[in-house]
Amino acid sequence: MPTPEPFLSIGARSQRPHWRAVLVGLILIPVNCYWITSIEMVQYFAQPTTVSLIFTVVFNLFVLTSLNLLAKRFLPWLAFSQGELLIIYAMLSVVSAIAGASFMEILVPILGHAFWFATPENDWKDLFWRYIPKWLSMDNKRILSGYYQGDSTLHTAQHLLGWLTPVMNWFAFVLALLLVMICINLIVRKPWTEQEKLAYPIIQLPFALTSEGFFINKTMWVGFGLMAGLDIINGLHFIFPAIPRLFARSYFFSFAEPPWSAMGRVILGIYPFVLGIGFLIPSSLLFSCCFFFWLWKGQLLLGGIMGWQTSAGFGGTSYPYVNYQGFGAYLGIFLIACVRSRKHL
Repeated sequence: MPTPEPFLSIGARSQRPHWRAVLVGLILIPVNCYWITSIEMVQYFAQPTTVSLIFTVVFNLFVLTSLNLLAKRFLPWLAFSQGELLIIYAMLSVVSAIAGASFMEILVPILGHAFWFATPENDWKDLFWRYIPKWLSMDNKRILSGYYQGDSTLHTAQHLLGWLTPVMNWFAFVLALLLVMICINLIVRKPWTEQEKLAYPIIQLPFALTSEGFFINKTMWVGFGLMAGLDIINGLHFIFPAIPRLFARSYFFSFAEPPWSAMGRVILGIYPFVLGIGFLIPSSLLFSCCFFFWLWKGQLLLGGIMGWQTSAGFGGTSYPYVNYQGFGAYLGIFLIACVRSRKHL
């Protein structure tokens, strides 16, 4: 595959604003968000936003790059530069993460959950209603009935006005959150990119896809053909079960006797996309993923030996407290990043 272009200097990046790219990105955002919402929340057969390379965004970039090749040949003045294509990719990626399973799928349902599902038995009204800001939630049960029971429409004056306040307030919060993240990126960009020279492996695909010569690279087409053929065969298996699946089966291993049973299931499988990403990320990170997975299983085994209540899931509130360990790891990474960047800060 073509080698991605190195990061441009500040001077080289100081060009005219790419308003065309921003306009195309704004047009594609609703289409991409509808696609994600449909497959993640309505049909619920895939969750592309749970991984960093969101396939809906990559597909949009693939289509745009293909059309851009035609534009370069027949309408050169209309063709996008690599920078403009990457602007569109960045816009779609950020908004897709917000529209996906870990954000809007959680945020939207909780706006009225505490009020709609409150009953005299659970006594939610007296327990915590007073702690929920009315300007961030929906407490009107007449409006909520249309949301939860259906057979209604959002497009009425009562519904639109009722949802306007919480939606706009949450919109302002999300906008502020994104602004803070952009500011953090600007602060750490120089030490991470120019001094530590981090690889940013997940940007290698969009960089390569928008580079010259990508579509005439034989190695790329061999890899693409293998994976496309594998995907087509597995898709045909879904329609015609007599056709065998290839590299799409997971093997579940578990122990029936304690204390080994405390380890839960161990899932083994061959996933080509994981192998592909594995070639892009540092070997130290690959080792860390394997090491800490087995460390987690070892902690579960220790809990079984000691007779403690254990939770093999990621959302458990008992030993080994995976959620709390994960938060501690994020906090540790944040502190290490601050220490390493202290001279720049």
